[in-house]
Amino acid sequence: MEWCGVQYLQQMTTLEIRVRSTKRGEKEAGFLALGGAAVCLGLHQGFESFSLAAPAFDRGRRGKVQVVNEAVGILVKALLSAAAFLPAFVSAAPSADKRAAKPPAFFLAGDSTTAVQSTGGGGWGNGFLSFLKKPAFGTNYGRNGRTTVDYVSQGHWATVKDAVKSNTANFDVYVTIQFGHNDQKPEKNISLDQYQTNLGNLAKEIKALGATPILVTPLTRRSFNSAGVVTNNLSNERERTIAAATETKTTYIDLNLNSRKYVQAIGETKAHSYNLVESDNTHLNAEGSVVFGRLVADLVLQKNKGLEQWFTPNKTLSDEIWKAINSSTV
Repeated sequence: MEWCGVQYLQQMTTLEIRVRSTKRGEKEAGFLALGGAAVCLGLHQGFESFSLAAPAFDRGRRGKVQVVNEAVGILVKALLSAAAFLPAFVSAAPSADKRAAKPPAFFLAGDSTTAVQSTGGGGWGNGFLSFLKKPAFGTNYGRNGRTTVDYVSQGHWATVKDAVKSNTANFDVYVTIQFGHNDQKPEKNISLDQYQTNLGNLAKEIKALGATPILVTPLTRRSFNSAGVVTNNLSNERERTIAAATETKTTYIDLNLNSRKYVQAIGETKAHSYNLVESDNTHLNAEGSVVFGRLVADLVLQKNKGLEQWFTPNKTLSDEIWKAINSSTV
């Protein structure tokens, strides 16, 4: 913590926050009167460190300072820790985009349409992670056949949360959450209300750990009806995912709608070229993982452009994807 000199005031009626540059010759950068003590902020630390001191009560001892009120200090420290207060109080505060941002870490929670390619499973997850630039990194925690219920009860969610706890100090942690393919199966006995509640609870748990959840509407299946129209059999899960995001004020990306538009635009033959095996219209092979992983990356970046520096662009692929989506009849 950096200690700095505090000018003694004859009138003990205001709390002064004075911001001074640590560089010699620079003028005082900002001032706020609140009442009771004086606070100096270290500009070189981007307001993350500061010192608290209060003038001595003997008015005859001008210039001498001492810490006199620990309670006031705690209150001021709490106020200053709230980023929302600083821009209004101190015009010279360094903007957030000028600070050295921590690299992101992405942990992917979900079912087999997120998971790594394997027998009976394969999703967009590994393709998405392949676009990250070091030191950003990610881990695919997608698990085949899982629902919002058994992903938790079988301990997979605890593993994700442990990863979050281990990395928040050095990374901006994001957790993607995508379920629905298995939750909708009658034998799982999970109502749409429970599904929505479960998603909201998962998002809230990630927020409580200091990380950012991203709810993802479920990847479309690549099956078509006799008229050549892609089937829309995850619409309820899409709507409930968005509802959970709205209810909990959580960021979401609409992978279901955009992947359905893409699949419709490219047609049945091309869509089936991404199948893990010939008859599997749900899971993705390695090429499909890259294509739909790029779509997820683009959707994430649409919501948070500040992350662009941590993703390797693929303009050719992105242009192909979005040209198809924008031309889709769905």
